Amino acid sequence: MCQLRPALEPVSAPPPGVAAVIPTLNEAATIAAVIAGLPRDVVQEIIVADSGSRDGTAAIAAAAGARVESLSERGYGRACAAGAAAAGAGGGIILF
Repeated sequence: MCQLRPALEPVSAPPPGVAAVIPTLNEAATIAAVIAGLPRDVVQEIIVADSGSRDGTAAIAAAAGARVESLSERGYGRACAAGAAAAGAGGGIILF
């Protein structure tokens, strides 16, 4: 006979970390507000995957507290993949 587990079990492991990945290309006008709008009690790491912005996006993102991954090639998919790789394979949650 199969026995059901209790509905509310104590959690013994810490919850997975949440990393927000933000792909960018020339987003200087908005990146600081986007980073500031992320709930820091939920999001532990902010990664900006910048595809060669020429308007200061990377510097603004870094000043706002994000880790910036600078890419040599453009492309939304490339930026998302680079950001996910930068977040690592620690089993956490990646938010795009």
